[in-house]
Amino acid sequence: MNIGKQIKSLRLQRSITQEQLAQKLNVTSQAVCKWENGNSMPDITLLPEISALFGVTIDELFGLNEEVHFKRIDSLLRNELEISDNDFAYAKDFLNSRDYTGQTATRLARLYNARANMCRQKAKFHAENAFQAEVGDDINHSILCEAANGVVWDWNVTNHHELIDFYYE
Repeated sequence: MNIGKQIKSLRLQRSITQEQLAQKLNVTSQAVCKWENGNSMPDITLLPEISALFGVTIDELFGLNEEVHFKRIDSLLRNELEISDNDFAYAKDFLNSRDYTGQTATRLARLYNARANMCRQKAKFHAENAFQAEVGDDINHSILCEAANGVVWDWNVTNHHELIDFYYE
C-alpha cells in the first residue's frame, strides 16, 4: 500500500475530511488530495506529524508489514558488526511484541548474542590494555581469558550439569 492510500484510509477511519487534515498539517486540501491520489507525496518533514496525528508509527504510515520488519532485523544481524542501542531497542521491542514462535525466539537469541559478542570485543580490548599495564595481575589475566572466550580454570570449568540437564530434558 502506498503512503497516499494509507493516509486516506487512516483519515476515513477517523472521519476527518481532507480540509480538516490539511488545516492540522498547515498544507492545502489540494496537497492532501494529491497525496491520496498518488500524484505526490507529503514532505518528509511532515511524516512525524502525520504519524502522531493518526497515532501510528512512520513504518505503519508506509504500510510496512511484519515481513519487512523481519527482513530488516535479519539484515541488521547479518551485516552489522556493532548494533547501535537504537537498532537493538527497535529489534528487541518489535520481536517482543510478536507471538513467541521458534523464528521469533531464534531472532531474539541472535540479537542478544550479537550484543554479547559486541560487548565481549570491547571487554577484550580493555582487558588487553589492563593486562599490559599490570602484567602480573591474575585478575586481569582471568578477565582477558573470559573476554576472549577462553577458559578460566576453576572448580566450575567442568561443571556443565545445567547444560547437560537441559539437553537431557
